[in-house]
Amino acid sequence: MMTDQMVSRKKTCFSVRFKRIHFIKVIVVLFLIGMVYGALLVGLGQAQTQEQLSFLTEQFIGKRAEQSIMYTFIGSFNSSAVLLLVLFVLGFCAIGQPAALFLPVFHGLGLGISMAYLYSMQGFQGILFTLILILPSAAISTIALFLGTRESVRFSNSIFRMLFPEKYEVPQQSGLKLYLIRFGVLLLFDVAAAMVDSVCTFLFAGFFVV
Repeated sequence: MMTDQMVSRKKTCFSVRFKRIHFIKVIVVLFLIGMVYGALLVGLGQAQTQEQLSFLTEQFIGKRAEQSIMYTFIGSFNSSAVLLLVLFVLGFCAIGQPAALFLPVFHGLGLGISMAYLYSMQGFQGILFTLILILPSAAISTIALFLGTRESVRFSNSIFRMLFPEKYEVPQQSGLKLYLIRFGVLLLFDVAAAMVDSVCTFLFAGFFVV
């Protein structure tokens, strides 16, 4: 038979898992808000803004079709790893939670603008470009961003509690080692995303150059 202590531990583990899943949902909603807002910026933007986006997109596709696979890998990895690095640093800040939660919104904003513009200006070709050259790597790096945001906020909360031991229960262990390991794993996610991005670009970018 299970003792009261075992039952209490199971309830605690279930509660922790439920809170983690619930918090991930919050992060996903923030990301979607950014995407919707980015799409609205494109849809409601002025003609001058559309022309600027058109020029930037053509330059982006052209450069990607011409550059080497290694150069694409480095550029793709750097762009996603910077966000993880910012989240990592924010985790050591006692009040870094708001900034950490803004990053999924910022990431969604960029994807929303890119995808909405490609669809509005290039139609079916824009959809193909999104499915082949944007979504495969973006899906992996976005998952890493979600998990990194969660870890950053959690560690930031623990730092905050340490500053006020008289008001909050201070954890016996800081969890620094686990924090470092988790971000190391998330960095491997970005490596995988950059590899997918560079391979897809190498194979298919040339088909979208006008």
